[in-house]
Amino acid sequence: MFKLKADEIDWRKPLTHDDILARLNTFSANTIDYRRDFILGFPTATPHDINVEVAQRFLLQHPNAIGLHTKRHEKQESEVGFTGAQQAEREVVYMVADVLGAQQNEVDGYLCTGATEGNIVGLWIARNRFGIDHTAVVASPLSHYSLTKALGLLNFPSASLRLTNFDENGHLAINTLRETLDECVNDGVENIVLFLNAGTTMLGSVDDVASINKIAAVYAREHGVNVHIHVDAAFGGMVAPFLDHLPHIGFKNNLVMSIAVDLHKAGKTPFGGGVILARKNLFANIETHAPYFPGNDHTLSGSRPGLIALQCWATMRAIGKDGYASRAHKLHTTTGAIRNFLEAHGFRCFVNDINVVAVIGEPPRSIQQKYIMHVQSNFPQSSQNAPSVATTVWNIVVMDHTANFLNEFFSDIKQVTQ
Repeated sequence: MFKLKADEIDWRKPLTHDDILARLNTFSANTIDYRRDFILGFPTATPHDINVEVAQRFLLQHPNAIGLHTKRHEKQESEVGFTGAQQAEREVVYMVADVLGAQQNEVDGYLCTGATEGNIVGLWIARNRFGIDHTAVVASPLSHYSLTKALGLLNFPSASLRLTNFDENGHLAINTLRETLDECVNDGVENIVLFLNAGTTMLGSVDDVASINKIAAVYAREHGVNVHIHVDAAFGGMVAPFLDHLPHIGFKNNLVMSIAVDLHKAGKTPFGGGVILARKNLFANIETHAPYFPGNDHTLSGSRPGLIALQCWATMRAIGKDGYASRAHKLHTTTGAIRNFLEAHGFRCFVNDINVVAVIGEPPRSIQQKYIMHVQSNFPQSSQNAPSVATTVWNIVVMDHTANFLNEFFSDIKQVTQ
């Protein structure tokens, strides 16, 4: 008689419909629900309701979004049979480009799995533009770990990464950036890839891309170095451009060559709504010959779900640019109120750029037990270029669902601080 090992699943015969639904109910009960749970520190939210209808309408059509659909000429440039999903994706890319300060004819882009893939592609484009020899990647130690992943996948030697300092609120520090760039020039570096952040993971800090662009332009002009700025705007890409107190993070800065954004974070789309954009024709640097469909492939993913393109399109058209702007301002106002409340009750917080409140120190035990949050116990107070003192940081990512339990959270904070 056939016996299963402890971790094995016998799936030789299909389950009944009722058994499948019962098991799905188990999975659901063990998965967070933004409509139900006290989710304090996750940078996502329940997708817009329109996505259910889009899934019902298009799932069984099973569209494939393979190809780079902003690369259009008179001849066919993409896989045949999916023109509708391709048009939806093209419009999504152009809407995101508009938020980031670019015209349609200035950028190419595609929907990817998320900003990790987008960051890999942005650095892949830069590597193939410049090569690895005599190339340095300059970044803040607070950059997302996908930077390390990308450098490993792209075979950058460890010495090519030059970490520079960050200021007391998590921005890449302008004064030490100049020192790092000087070191690059003195070491014979000919190509500089600047990896900047528009919304760091724990602090939500947004680098001053505009000022950094101006500094990098001086080095390019005076020292003859090539510069490629990539912006990781996974969370901040659909928030920061709508907040007037922040410098422009996008393509109005002439050395910004590529940007990664996650619509499934602040954009209210389902997961899989990442967007990678680059200036026109830069995707040619990663072109792969695809003999069975016209136009070749300029993506990392290859075949991609066309359904997410349709869902992103529907979500963005349902909310509208003005809706995103209004939401960003509302969330930022709420964020300031939460930070003021916490500071009034003895907590130390970082200054917030966008809708993230980052709190210094261990969270109260009762708060950590009740609320679903991120806590980083080894958060550095300074970069590796200076004596580093690790501390603990927890954060509140202020999203639409935060309002559901905000008064209860305030009450719980009052109880633990009395």
